Parts: sequence; C-alpha cells; structure tokens
Amino acid sequence: DASINLSENQITAMATQLQSDKTTITGMDPQSGPAYNEQVEEYNNLAAQYNNLAAQAKNMIGEYDSEVNAFNACLEQ
Repeated sequence: DASINLSENQITAMATQLQSDKTTITGMDPQSGPAYNEQVEEYNNLAAQYNNLAAQAKNMIGEYDSEVNAFNACLEQ
C-alpha cells in the first residue's frame, strides 16, 4: 500500500534526523542553557512526531493485513 510505504519512508527519515540530533545534543558543551534546551525541545518534539507516525503506520499495516487475510479467506472458499 502506497500510504504504508510513504509512512515507512517518513519514519526512516525521522529516525535518521533523531540520531543526528541526539549526536548533536550529546556533543554540546555545556549541556545546559538556552541553546541546549532548545535543541532538546526540538528533539523531543520530533521524537513525539516519530512515535505518532510509527503508531499510525502500525495501525495501517494491521488493517492491511486484515484486508489481505479476508481476501485470502474468500479465495479459499
């Protein structure tokens, strides 16, 4: 399904960005102050979006699997 593939591509891109942001955050010195806090907030916002998109994709995959199973059941009759 095209929407599942699109979601998977978005999830992959977000995961890459999250890893990059995490590297940036862990490399910041000092690990406090406005710049650090802003970077952490951006990371947390992206992580929340990532988690929501992953949950949506999981639901879409479950629905798709159910449709395929129903279709296959019809073929077996």
